[in-house]
Amino acid sequence: MVRAYADQIATEVVVAEGRVALWRADTTAASRARGLRPDAPPALVLEARDVGRLDPSGVATLRRRVDVGRYLAWTRGVLAFDGMPLDDVVLTLERWYNVEIRIADNALAARRLTATFQSEPIDLVLQRIALTLGLRVERVHGSVLLLRNGS
Repeated sequence: MVRAYADQIATEVVVAEGRVALWRADTTAASRARGLRPDAPPALVLEARDVGRLDPSGVATLRRRVDVGRYLAWTRGVLAFDGMPLDDVVLTLERWYNVEIRIADNALAARRLTATFQSEPIDLVLQRIALTLGLRVERVHGSVLLLRNGS
Protein backbone atom coordinates (compact mmCIF):
# COMPACT_ATOMS: atom_id res chain seq x y z
CA MET A 1 0.00 0.00 0.00
CA VAL A 2 1.35 3.42 -0.94
CA ARG A 3 0.11 6.55 0.78
CA ALA A 4 1.07 9.77 -1.00
CA TYR A 5 -1.16 12.82 -1.05
CA ALA A 6 -0.31 16.28 -2.38
CA ASP A 7 -1.04 17.85 1.01
CA GLN A 8 1.01 15.31 2.96
CA ILE A 9 4.68 15.90 3.61
CA ALA A 10 5.91 12.35 3.08
CA THR A 11 5.32 9.29 0.93
CA GLU A 12 4.76 6.12 2.91
CA VAL A 13 4.89 2.54 1.63
CA VAL A 14 3.65 -0.47 3.63
CA VAL A 15 4.60 -3.93 2.37
CA ALA A 16 2.17 -6.74 3.19
CA GLU A 17 4.10 -9.37 1.20
CA GLY A 18 7.03 -9.47 -1.20
CA ARG A 19 9.74 -6.82 -1.58
CA VAL A 20 9.64 -3.20 -2.71
CA ALA A 21 12.47 -0.80 -3.56
CA LEU A 22 12.01 2.93 -2.98
CA TRP A 23 14.00 5.53 -4.89
CA ARG A 24 14.24 9.21 -4.15
CA ALA A 25 12.74 11.37 -6.89
CA ASP A 26 15.24 12.42 -9.54
CA THR A 27 14.35 15.99 -10.30
CA THR A 28 16.82 16.61 -13.11
CA ALA A 29 15.18 17.72 -16.34
CA ALA A 30 16.96 15.03 -18.37
CA SER A 31 15.69 12.20 -16.16
CA ARG A 32 12.16 13.58 -16.13
CA ALA A 33 12.17 13.88 -19.92
CA ARG A 34 13.32 10.27 -20.35
CA GLY A 35 10.90 9.03 -17.69
CA LEU A 36 13.64 6.88 -16.15
CA ARG A 37 14.44 6.20 -12.54
CA PRO A 38 17.83 7.46 -11.35
CA ASP A 39 20.87 5.17 -11.54
CA ALA A 40 21.49 5.62 -7.82
CA PRO A 41 20.78 2.69 -5.50
CA PRO A 42 17.36 2.66 -3.84
CA ALA A 43 16.86 4.73 -0.72
CA LEU A 44 15.21 1.72 0.93
CA VAL A 45 14.51 -1.92 0.18
CA LEU A 46 11.40 -3.03 2.03
CA GLU A 47 10.26 -6.55 2.82
CA ALA A 48 7.01 -7.93 4.20
CA ARG A 49 5.88 -6.10 7.36
CA ASP A 50 8.13 -3.07 6.66
CA VAL A 51 7.10 0.57 6.41
CA GLY A 52 9.27 2.97 4.45
CA ARG A 53 8.86 6.71 4.44
CA LEU A 54 10.45 9.35 2.19
CA ASP A 55 10.10 13.00 3.11
CA PRO A 56 10.27 15.77 0.49
CA SER A 57 13.99 16.34 1.11
CA GLY A 58 14.66 12.65 0.38
CA VAL A 59 15.29 11.52 3.96
CA ALA A 60 14.31 7.86 4.22
CA THR A 61 13.14 6.08 7.37
CA LEU A 62 12.39 2.40 7.86
CA ARG A 63 10.30 0.56 10.45
CA ARG A 64 10.45 -3.21 10.52
CA ARG A 65 7.96 -5.82 11.83
CA VAL A 66 4.95 -3.51 11.93
CA ASP A 67 1.35 -4.63 12.26
CA VAL A 68 0.41 -4.38 8.58
CA GLY A 69 -3.25 -4.90 9.52
CA ARG A 70 -3.30 -1.50 11.23
CA TYR A 71 -2.07 0.18 8.06
CA LEU A 72 -4.58 -1.62 5.85
CA ALA A 73 -7.49 -1.31 8.29
CA TRP A 74 -9.07 1.49 6.24
CA THR A 75 -9.93 -1.12 3.58
CA ARG A 76 -12.28 -2.63 6.20
CA GLY A 77 -13.77 0.72 7.26
CA VAL A 78 -11.45 1.05 10.27
CA LEU A 79 -9.16 3.99 11.03
CA ALA A 80 -6.09 2.77 12.92
CA PHE A 81 -3.29 5.06 14.10
CA ASP A 82 -0.09 3.69 15.57
CA GLY A 83 2.01 6.43 17.15
CA MET A 84 1.01 8.81 14.35
CA PRO A 85 1.61 12.57 14.77
CA LEU A 86 -1.65 14.44 15.32
CA ASP A 87 -1.16 16.54 12.18
CA ASP A 88 -1.11 13.32 10.09
CA VAL A 89 -4.13 11.99 12.00
CA VAL A 90 -5.98 15.21 11.18
CA LEU A 91 -5.21 14.86 7.45
CA THR A 92 -6.67 11.36 7.51
CA LEU A 93 -9.78 12.46 9.42
CA GLU A 94 -10.34 15.38 7.05
CA ARG A 95 -10.32 13.05 4.05
CA TRP A 96 -12.38 10.32 5.74
CA TYR A 97 -15.11 12.58 7.18
CA ASN A 98 -14.91 15.54 4.77
CA VAL A 99 -14.41 18.00 7.61
CA GLU A 100 -11.91 20.81 8.15
CA ILE A 101 -9.82 20.43 11.32
CA ARG A 102 -7.25 22.92 12.56
CA ILE A 103 -4.68 22.40 15.30
CA ALA A 104 -3.99 25.39 17.55
CA ASP A 105 -0.20 25.04 17.70
CA ASN A 106 2.81 23.04 16.52
CA ALA A 107 3.37 21.35 19.89
CA LEU A 108 -0.11 19.81 19.67
CA ALA A 109 0.44 18.84 16.03
CA ALA A 110 3.51 16.82 17.05
CA ARG A 111 1.72 14.79 19.73
CA ARG A 112 1.38 11.12 18.78
CA LEU A 113 -1.80 9.08 18.80
CA THR A 114 -2.34 5.34 18.97
CA ALA A 115 -6.03 4.53 18.55
CA THR A 116 -8.52 2.58 16.45
CA PHE A 117 -11.94 3.82 15.32
CA GLN A 118 -14.52 1.66 13.57
CA SER A 119 -17.51 3.30 11.87
CA GLU A 120 -17.76 5.98 14.54
CA PRO A 121 -19.17 9.47 13.92
CA ILE A 122 -16.59 12.26 13.73
CA ASP A 123 -17.80 13.89 16.96
CA LEU A 124 -17.15 10.69 18.92
CA VAL A 125 -13.74 10.26 17.26
CA LEU A 126 -12.77 13.83 18.16
CA GLN A 127 -14.03 13.37 21.72
CA ARG A 128 -11.88 10.26 22.18
CA ILE A 129 -8.82 11.93 20.68
CA ALA A 130 -9.35 14.90 23.00
CA LEU A 131 -9.58 12.64 26.05
CA THR A 132 -6.53 10.62 25.01
CA LEU A 133 -4.29 13.60 24.28
CA GLY A 134 -5.70 16.05 26.82
CA LEU A 135 -7.17 18.42 24.23
CA ARG A 136 -10.27 20.51 23.86
CA VAL A 137 -12.46 20.50 20.73
CA GLU A 138 -14.28 23.62 19.55
CA ARG A 139 -16.48 24.19 16.50
CA VAL A 140 -15.61 27.48 14.81
CA HIS A 141 -17.38 28.70 11.64
CA GLY A 142 -18.08 25.19 10.34
CA SER A 143 -14.64 23.76 11.10
CA VAL A 144 -13.11 22.01 14.10
CA LEU A 145 -10.36 23.53 16.23
CA LEU A 146 -8.16 21.39 18.50
CA LEU A 147 -6.79 23.35 21.46
CA ARG A 148 -4.77 22.70 24.57
CA ASN A 149 -6.94 21.90 27.57
CA GLY A 150 -7.30 25.06 29.64
CA SER A 151 -6.47 27.47 26.81
